[in-house]
Amino acid sequence: MNVLYDHQIFEKQQFGGISRYFYELWRHAEIVGFSAQIEIRYGKNAYLLETDEFRVSMQPFDDPWRVFLERTHVPVKKQLFRIKQHLVQEQQWKLRLKEKNRLAALERLTHATYDIFHPTYYDPYFLDTLKGRPFVLTVFDMIHEYFPEYFKLTDRVSENKYRLCQAAARIIAISEQTKRDLTTIFRINPDKIEVVHLANSLEPGYDAPNVELPETYVLFTGSRAIYKNFYFLVRSIAVILHKNNLKLVCSGKNFSAAEYQFFESLGVQHHIMHVAADDAMLAHLYQHAQAFVFPSLYEGFGIPVLEAFACGCPAILSNTSSLLEVGGDAAVYFEPKDLRSIQETIAKVISHEDVRRDLIARGYERVKLFSWETTARKTYDVYKKTLNEL
Repeated sequence: MNVLYDHQIFEKQQFGGISRYFYELWRHAEIVGFSAQIEIRYGKNAYLLETDEFRVSMQPFDDPWRVFLERTHVPVKKQLFRIKQHLVQEQQWKLRLKEKNRLAALERLTHATYDIFHPTYYDPYFLDTLKGRPFVLTVFDMIHEYFPEYFKLTDRVSENKYRLCQAAARIIAISEQTKRDLTTIFRINPDKIEVVHLANSLEPGYDAPNVELPETYVLFTGSRAIYKNFYFLVRSIAVILHKNNLKLVCSGKNFSAAEYQFFESLGVQHHIMHVAADDAMLAHLYQHAQAFVFPSLYEGFGIPVLEAFACGCPAILSNTSSLLEVGGDAAVYFEPKDLRSIQETIAKVISHEDVRRDLIARGYERVKLFSWETTARKTYDVYKKTLNEL
């Protein structure tokens, strides 16, 4: 069986859970019994760039003139760069490269031999090209449907997702929660949906990065988008940070000016720090944290939960959406909009070593239930079922 993946998410993400998922499917395909190709010409995805194949074949998703000028040593480099910026804006180059990716994918879909197409995000650009050939769609969450107020009026993700869900031969949901949401919000027949859990790629044991960390801290990783509930978390634990001389360490994007102002308004600006984190640094942060705190209002799955388990970090989670499904009895939970619930739960974990040891032990056992090989094998089962139904 030959499966084709497209460029979409590898074009969007340098790092991220969705691109990690498709990369792991591609990487494990031969192991579980199918052949997989990724069609992408221009991209920036760090996981693909770890491989010899894509280091050679994938061009930078960037203005080629800017790349050339950055690598060239000429006396008038700055002047040339200003002229280039005046003539062709960088955004125009990105639009051109996106179009080249899309056209290459359409060419592949039209002329290549494949059995299943599996798009990596929700752009329906390919529908008229398939001409009856099946495609499988993975739905990762229903954030756009639950929190439409957080997205621009021009955002078409929800509309496109719905259209593809109707057209797909089968749908993969990454959790039982996501399946329930699909049946409730989009009214998709549950018989059309297969649940295939994700897994973890992070492993402890990397060489310790050269960074100075606080002696005691709790960890928050990834995006701080509104539904991630970061601001309410900070407001809730401000008193704990002061009382226990505790720090909150965050990965993800650098703090914005507005975030710094928020920290100062609570008097916790000296208790919160940002650390830029690749996989090695992220594993290091988990390993040395008192606990990992995940206050999100909604998750389609929650890979950071498995990362914490794998690295021996006690997990303190919202009792919402898929987090109970993923964390099981290996985490402790709080009401994400209840300040006192957050405070009491975090205080209990950081103040009792026996609680922390128990959570660490449970986490090591829990993470064994999830693997990318299992994800790939179950996905292969969905592909086979799709072809058998033709």
